[in-house]
Amino acid sequence: MTESPVERFSRRAFWFALLLIAVVFLAQALFLARILVPSHDETSALFLAYMMASGQVRPFDDPVIGHRPFGPAYIFGATQVLFGRSLLAARLLGVAFGLVLVVLTALLARRLGGSLCGLLAAALLTAQGAVVGYYALGDWHSLVPMLLVAALLVWERDTPARNVL
Repeated sequence: MTESPVERFSRRAFWFALLLIAVVFLAQALFLARILVPSHDETSALFLAYMMASGQVRPFDDPVIGHRPFGPAYIFGATQVLFGRSLLAARLLGVAFGLVLVVLTALLARRLGGSLCGLLAAALLTAQGAVVGYYALGDWHSLVPMLLVAALLVWERDTPARNVL
């Protein structure tokens, strides 16, 4: 089945618009990753993640308190092992996960409601400065939603695409 020129243009227009939205997200998130004042919660979680990733403590040892998931601790702790003790390195990983989340959100909304819905969902996510600020932190705030939206996208893979808007 060949694609009509209108469908091809529509598909290219979607990806071009999504690229522009992603650039806006990236600009905001990189700015926020650089200027946000580190909180005690972020730095202590990152230090614990560094200790876990470097093998100094194990997940159920006594120094490990709280209710944080261990997977993200190892992932963000790996930035500290690979690049040295750097808050910015962990925050850049959070920004990368947030950027993937914007794209996955657009793809999921496109599957559920059409191209315009997908672009609108990505634009609304990008327009929320507080959310972008959370995703610019060196913690699990962008990883977990990214995994959840990716799981929803896989779950909805057999759903026929709809064009609501």
